[in-house]
Amino acid sequence: MDSSLLAVLRYLGRNQRPRYERPPLQGVALLWEVAKDLVAVACTPMPFIKGYETGAILLTSNSHKTREVRTFITGILESARFDTISYGKRIPLFSFLLGHRFLKRRLGKVLRRYSWIRRRYSARIGRDFLKFFLYEAVAERRFAERPPAALAIVSDLGARRIAFARAARKFGALVIYYQYWQHHSFRPPFRVDYAICINNLLADRLKASYGSIVMNRRVYGGKAEDLSFRTVPDSPVIGITTNVYPDSEELNRLLAGVQRTLRPARVLYKPHPRTTDSDIQDIDCEIFDRTAGIEEFARAIDLCISGNTTAILKVLLEGTPCLYLYGLDAYRYDRYGYVGEHAVIGGESLEQFKLEDINAFYSAPDSLERVRAYMERNMIIDKTKDETPRFIDDMQRRLGER
Repeated sequence: MDSSLLAVLRYLGRNQRPRYERPPLQGVALLWEVAKDLVAVACTPMPFIKGYETGAILLTSNSHKTREVRTFITGILESARFDTISYGKRIPLFSFLLGHRFLKRRLGKVLRRYSWIRRRYSARIGRDFLKFFLYEAVAERRFAERPPAALAIVSDLGARRIAFARAARKFGALVIYYQYWQHHSFRPPFRVDYAICINNLLADRLKASYGSIVMNRRVYGGKAEDLSFRTVPDSPVIGITTNVYPDSEELNRLLAGVQRTLRPARVLYKPHPRTTDSDIQDIDCEIFDRTAGIEEFARAIDLCISGNTTAILKVLLEGTPCLYLYGLDAYRYDRYGYVGEHAVIGGESLEQFKLEDINAFYSAPDSLERVRAYMERNMIIDKTKDETPRFIDDMQRRLGER
């Protein structure tokens, strides 16, 4: 198995991180964990591909991320046609999948490879690795019968997206890789024909590895040196945003501190698009429209207090100062490296900061230089790498043949 597949799976926040301080599993303990993973995967209903239109650009789901992909491609290729894979649910143990993927391809070899991985990494990484084989079998069977013209994959990679992309390439479909945000600059474990990128970090890696055709997804229209921030006034409008897993108890503790120390005119909470009503029903402040763009939210506030969310950079690009605080949602401290790379001011508690500190950070020349350097490194593509006209010509020809 391609080692970069394991690197990407390890990267995923939804998986437990390896505990290197613990000795690796051996003997009966290892066999017991392998058996539990096999049962858990075999008895869990999995999405099963039911259908899609073959003469279109295929999307793996209808989410806010894939809608963003569709919007971008339509903006440069008006004639593009799209379809989304439709799914059913099937329990792998009672379908063709286990026999097709494992028995047909030497169960012993697969289990030896899997147990090697399982011995070194914590529980859910093993289950995702098993699911990868099953998703790949599903996709290969469908794509062999009806190969799509192209498959658009979002860079927020999981086992299913990786498996679908590899299966699509195997049966002649083009892969369009969409860099969802700046920290997704790793080389994916499948060949990429067309890459919609936002920085040179990914563009250079894909061109060097696969000869990919790059399109520039500009997320900042100006120059890095022109970026500036407005001053946070007294009695500001405070905005709070987190990832899809907010911690309502911590948020309410923060809200009490905000009222006590910042005396805001208003406080708005912007939920992640996938956050449910039950996740936010206990949050004691005004709720901003979850379906609205983060840019609209950033323009409505004077200061954004953020957790571990990629929305931070979109807020900064609107010139809105941002304060990162740990503990508002799931994931480790400074998950995306914004604080470590000096793109934002942040820490573990609100009490560490005053409005004067935040305004000083976003107005001081040395701080601005570090923020602008971050933008230059993570948000810019050289003009020579942008091959959008070639993508348009190739896709028009490809879709016209179907």
